[in-house]
This record gives sequence, structure tokens and C-alpha cells, in this order.
Amino acid sequence: GVMYGLITAKNEFMLRVGDDNRAMFEEKGAEPFNHDKKGKGMPYYTVPLEIFEDRDQLAEWARTSHMVAVASKKK
Repeated sequence: GVMYGLITAKNEFMLRVGDDNRAMFEEKGAEPFNHDKKGKGMPYYTVPLEIFEDRDQLAEWARTSHMVAVASKKK
């Protein structure tokens, strides 16, 4: 198993990002996960509401995030 999504304590739905999909998140204004005051976080970005509400787009974003997670696990 690989982790490619999460829900934060603030109820934000986030998906895994990497070099292959970071641009699509940033183009939609998604925010990176930062869990401490030093600005360090994990490789996850928020899922924009317009994507979250579109089942087909959400499935595509989730597939892409899953592929990123699988690829990072192989390294």
C-alpha cells in the first residue's frame, strides 16, 4: 500500500504531489501541506473545490497522485 491522500485536522482533503503533477495543483491555486512553524511539510497539496466537486477530474487527480506515490516508493 501507498499513501497518496489524506484529510488534515482542519478537514482539508489533500493529494500527493511530485514533479509530475505539482504544476497542475499550483495552477489551480492549491496550497501545500505545512504542519509546523518552520514551513516544513509533506508532499501533499489541497484539492481545489472545483476539482473536488467534479467526480471525473477528482478521479484523474487521484490516479495521478497514486502514480506519484508509487514512483516515490520505488526510489
